[in-house]
Order: sequence, then C-alpha cells, then structure tokens
Amino acid sequence: MDYKAKFTGLGHLNTDTLRALSCVIPISLGNTSQTSEKLQVTLSSVSKYFGHCSILIADTLHRYNQENISRQTLHECGKNWLQKNQTYLHALTIPYTIIYWEKCLQAPGYTKAKQKVNELYRKSEKYRLLVQQDAMLYLKRQTNSSKAMTRCTHATSTNSINYFLEETAVTISYFVEHHFNVIIYPGKIPSSIEYVINKYVKPTHPDLLMSSKVYFKKRQTKLSKHPF
Repeated sequence: MDYKAKFTGLGHLNTDTLRALSCVIPISLGNTSQTSEKLQVTLSSVSKYFGHCSILIADTLHRYNQENISRQTLHECGKNWLQKNQTYLHALTIPYTIIYWEKCLQAPGYTKAKQKVNELYRKSEKYRLLVQQDAMLYLKRQTNSSKAMTRCTHATSTNSINYFLEETAVTISYFVEHHFNVIIYPGKIPSSIEYVINKYVKPTHPDLLMSSKVYFKKRQTKLSKHPF
C-alpha cells in the first residue's frame, strides 16, 4: 500500500484507552478518500487502535443534493458502494457494524433531536450562521468553483441547509444512543455540528463524539506506533 492513514485530535489518548473506544466512520458517497486503497489503510489503522468500528453509509442523506434521484435509488447506490468496497473491509480485524442512513432516521431519539435542532436554527443567530456557512462550503466543494457557488439557487442552498440539520440530528441521537466515542471524518468536522455537540452532548456525555480527521501520507517508512 502506498499510503498510511493518520488521525488528528486523539494524541492525548493512550493505546489502552483507545482500544476501549468505539468509532464511527460516516461514508459520503463519491468521496474518493473513502474508497479503494485509502479506505483500506484507514480501516487498517482503525483496527490497530479502536475496539469497535461502525461504518455509516450516508446514502439517502444525499437526497438533498440529488433531487431527481429517488430514495430507493440512493439506497441502491449505498449497497453498490458496500459491494464494491467489500474487499477493503477485510482490513478491519475488530468487530464492526454496517449501518445505512435510514436506520438512523428510525432511531428512538431522532424525531426529538430533529425538533431540537430545527428550533435552535430558528432561534439562534449564531447557529444559523454556522449552518449557512457549512452549507455554502459544501456547495462550493460540490461545484469545485467559486463562480458556480455564486450562482447557487435559493432551493439548492435550502437543500444544503436541510442536509446539515438532518446530519446533526442523527449525530446527537443515533450516535449518542450507540455510544460512539469518536467520529472519523474525511475532513474537518463541520462547525455547525461541532457547535451542537458541545451544546447538547458534551455537558452530559464528555466521553462521546470526539471528532478526528483522517489524512494520508505517502508511505516511506514503517508505521509509527501511534498514528496521531
């Protein structure tokens, strides 16, 4: 393998502590860092340091930015992702669980969490601005062009906002209910999600929902004993 995976934000935890923790990896369909070799090296590092891993295939979440594609078709895309990457999942040598997005929406606490997030969006200007900023950054990544971003319609902006509100509600409901200690993102955690975690989760569950960004380095030497 040409790459090794490193994680940020967990350097204060020793190996024994990490081994007792559970992590979740939200999979964004189409993200090239979450497929093939990069997925394999990520999961290989996860196996070395965590006790359990959940892989969350966020297939139907993309209905907000794929308006003309049905929920069922998006779910089929999620199943196709799993089929194509099944070989790379063998890098996981610890217990793991595969989760599809729809299961998160059926969690006991999801509806209440979504109401809480929607209310916060209505009432808190600070949070509203964070969500809008994350939504615009997301659209910019989707278009990969600042000129294209300026042409975003009101509908696409609203859809992107709803995307983040739903993702946040799942994070503070399903993720908490299943005691995920660490969320491993392909990039930096969105500021709006981090804000809600700190507001509603950390005061009562300080050991849950730590965020970690995975990044990749070209392999030149053997992996260090600690990937942080």
